[in-house]
Amino acid sequence: MMNLVGTHRDPLFTNLVNQMWSNTAETPKARPATNVMENEKEFKLQLLVPGWNKEDVKIELDKNILSISGQREEKEEDFIRKEFKMNSFERSFQLPKDIDFEKVSAKTENGILEISIPKDLEKKAKMQRLIDIK
Repeated sequence: MMNLVGTHRDPLFTNLVNQMWSNTAETPKARPATNVMENEKEFKLQLLVPGWNKEDVKIELDKNILSISGQREEKEEDFIRKEFKMNSFERSFQLPKDIDFEKVSAKTENGILEISIPKDLEKKAKMQRLIDIK
């Protein structure tokens, strides 16, 4: 799961550790390449999902966890070489608490799934205050 709350880690090390500790008995799901952007009003995610129909993709928001997954049947074919799977993918992101959950939206165009996650500026203002010392 990727954390959008300002933590910076070495992605190569994190990927290596995740691979070492993953359950190797399961068929690994693809993890679409993702761009994450932020400005004063929103976060924006762009996931690379070429060849996927929007009907095969599910986006869920549970508390502050955003999960994007895709599932579809893959045709049985005799491959000479097979380097990627197209039957499933999954990504999860931990979101900050000051987002407007009701206004999260998504669209897809040219193989890119774009998710807009507006910030709730009023909630952020309520979360910040000066504490008087007595």
